[in-house]
Amino acid sequence: LYRYCLQWHRIVQGRVNPEWWEKVLAPLEQLELAATNDSEDMELQTRALTEPLPTNQQAYRDHHLYALEKWLHKNQVLHPKGPVLGFCKGHPVYPRSCVQTLQSRHGWLTEGLQVRENESPAKIVTRPKRIFNSQSRESNSNEDELQATTELYGKWQLEPLQLPGAVNGIVPKNERGQVDVWSEKCLPPGTVHLSKPRIFQVAKRLGIDYAPAMIGFDYRSGRCAPVYDGIVVCAEFKNA
Repeated sequence: LYRYCLQWHRIVQGRVNPEWWEKVLAPLEQLELAATNDSEDMELQTRALTEPLPTNQQAYRDHHLYALEKWLHKNQVLHPKGPVLGFCKGHPVYPRSCVQTLQSRHGWLTEGLQVRENESPAKIVTRPKRIFNSQSRESNSNEDELQATTELYGKWQLEPLQLPGAVNGIVPKNERGQVDVWSEKCLPPGTVHLSKPRIFQVAKRLGIDYAPAMIGFDYRSGRCAPVYDGIVVCAEFKNA
């Protein structure tokens, strides 16, 4: 401010505490910033609604507003399939918001979601023959990886993952006596994942029920082996 005031050396003595003044002005600055952001958002939305449809099919590859079904990726579908905004050389043009990314059952499990009962795959894709042959040699692979094709599902076909919870200090285990911890969202209710040195020995010494935590698979030289990291115990034993 001294650049704009010739008598700054006199005025500065009568100014209020600068820290207090900044706190007083802070709410007004936030309102000004919010108003600016709102106007910018409105301008961008208006521009998006008025942006013309490209006339070149190549322009629709990963376009931020519009999509052609022919350019969808292998794991994408249109849902819902409409509305049709126009045509480009005979191909219907859809809003980009209609493009949904699909995953396998196992893929959704890592996000704590499961496919609802009686849901049909939104799409079935063929797995690369080289990958399928190498992974199918080991029966330890998850079910998705043992199929020559992969069934893909969309978010509209899902529900929250439902797993049996821990009861009376006992960890619910699968048929292999372990817990598949694809992510922390896959833990049975009432349990925690512990990954610490010698955690197996500690649990045994304390007499705590536990299950080995399998976190994935390791593919090497055409073979598949499960990867373990720590154990799963009931939440009440987390700090035992």
